[in-house]
Amino acid sequence: MNIRTIASLVAAAKLFSPLVAFAQQAPSFADVPATHPAFLSVEHLKSKGLMTGNDNGTFAPDTPITRAAALAVVVRSQNPGEALSAYKDTVFGDIKADDWYLPHAEYGRQKMGIVTGPPQKTTFEGGKTVTKAEAIKWILSAYKENLSILGESKPPLSRDVANTKEWYYPYMLAAVRTSMTMISGDGLFHPEKKLTRGEFAMLLSRYLYFGEKLRTQALLSEAENEILNIINSLGKNDVASAEFAYGRAYAAAQGAYQSRPTEDLVRAALKITESFGSLVLAFKAVLVPNYDEVIAQSKDAWAKAEKAKAFVDPGSEGRENVLATIKQVQENASQMAASARQAKSQ
Repeated sequence: MNIRTIASLVAAAKLFSPLVAFAQQAPSFADVPATHPAFLSVEHLKSKGLMTGNDNGTFAPDTPITRAAALAVVVRSQNPGEALSAYKDTVFGDIKADDWYLPHAEYGRQKMGIVTGPPQKTTFEGGKTVTKAEAIKWILSAYKENLSILGESKPPLSRDVANTKEWYYPYMLAAVRTSMTMISGDGLFHPEKKLTRGEFAMLLSRYLYFGEKLRTQALLSEAENEILNIINSLGKNDVASAEFAYGRAYAAAQGAYQSRPTEDLVRAALKITESFGSLVLAFKAVLVPNYDEVIAQSKDAWAKAEKAKAFVDPGSEGRENVLATIKQVQENASQMAASARQAKSQ
């Protein structure tokens, strides 16, 4: 099935590529060359005065970042100004009166509401390395990101982010939707991962770019990659992995739509992505088997693909490829429904 068209169409239209001047400048830090994965993020945050380097001209991107240091960056991103100096006392038993991060911890707790205090937690543990889930929660909470924007939809995202009752689940889902993170090569998100300074910079920088509507292309590309994962998983009869991939694809496509809700190309991409979700459910029903459900989900996939057609501009570059993708989805849906009807009649 030719599905590598969603992001390529948008790229051809040159609508959403970030205007990143940093790509052309000399590196600010000796240990973060232009080839480093965190280069653009580090330069981005440096330009905003949110993260700085060491006196010797290094940034130490591979050094673990403590909870105290990570929270301080998040607090600074909200421009607290002189208000920080008003926070001189703390409720945390492990923060001393002369600890440099005391004002940040209390500002984060009292003013921003992103740090949990007593009675749930009586210590802050500022010297510990911040985890991925903690950092994502702080960033999203600081910017008051709507965690319920997907409504009742709570798709499993991976084997380690499948339980929707885990405290970090809504934050990880929002992180995928806002292009902060994606699965690792092992198919996991690793919410418990201890972050380096470079990794933390990438999370925050991506979110800031998302807020400026400069991550749409990245989100569409991610949705496209996950659709490939859906197809590969279904080819192996691995429905669980297909469902995980759809959860990620749907979150990414919704993120693109959140950024550019009036762009026809984005709306087409969202409907195409949703159609693959229905195909996954139809395939899952085949294995039960539940032929009525196969027929219902196949019809839904066909209808969603049909809606995508309305958003494909007749003059847009790559239009024929997108229409070919829609045709393939509808042909697969029709074949599944026909097979289910035949099996049901026997």
